[in-house]
Amino acid sequence: MKAMRMCNANSSRGSANSFTAVGIQEQSLANTGFNAELICLALSFSTT
Repeated sequence: MKAMRMCNANSSRGSANSFTAVGIQEQSLANTGFNAELICLALSFSTT
C-alpha cells in the first residue's frame, strides 16, 4: 500500500512532465497498465 501511495503521488507530479519524451512513454505504458510497477520505480527516481 505504501508503494502504491508513493506511485500515485509520483505519477501526479509526473504529469507536469507529460510533455517530455519520458512523460509520453510513461503515460502510454500507464494507459495500457503494462509494467506499471517499473514506471512507478522510474518515476520515484526521476522525481527525486
